This record gives sequence, C-alpha cells and structure tokens, in this order.
Amino acid sequence: MHIAQPLHVQPIPFVDPVDAFEAFADDPVAALLDSADAVGGRGRYAFLAGDPYHVLEAGAEDDPFGQLARELARVRTESVPGLPPFQTGAVGVLGYELGSALERLPER
Repeated sequence: MHIAQPLHVQPIPFVDPVDAFEAFADDPVAALLDSADAVGGRGRYAFLAGDPYHVLEAGAEDDPFGQLARELARVRTESVPGLPPFQTGAVGVLGYELGSALERLPER
C-alpha cells in the first residue's frame, strides 16, 4: 500500500484559479477543476492537480474501471479537518472510446 505524503497547508491570498494554473504550463497531465458557479455556494472551490505519482492508461479491453479500483485501493490518504471535501485523490479524463467498456453494441 502506498501512503500519500501528509498534506501541507499554506494559506495564501486569493488567486484566480486560471491564473494559478499557468504555473502548471509545462505539465502535460495537469488538471484544473473549477466549478465556476457562483450560485448557492457551489462555486466555492477550485482544485489544481499536477505531477502525478502515477498515470493510468487503459483501453476498454483492459478493464479500465478494475485498474482504477485497484490503484485507488493501493493508496491511503488522510483528510485534514477544515479543508474542502476533495483533498486528495484521482483526477482524470475518461475518453469517448471508454463507452465500449460500459455498453456492448452489436457490430455493424
């Protein structure tokens, strides 16, 4: 089991998430999760992720969801009280082609 490093929290003045994301310009797998919704408090958080310890690439024939479940089970993280609900975890992209892992359609 991989135990993630403890979170280090450093409060900073507000920075626009898009501007902050520029710091990840050289990271080919960086991600910005920004709700950009100011209604009802749903847009409270933005998350930036980069420099992953692991990149999971799988095709539909590789059981991508099984691979993801095994990877998530392998890593343990601890939450820090008072921080946003999503503190660590997996961030990724699911491509259109993944549909074939979810639904079997007849061949034409």
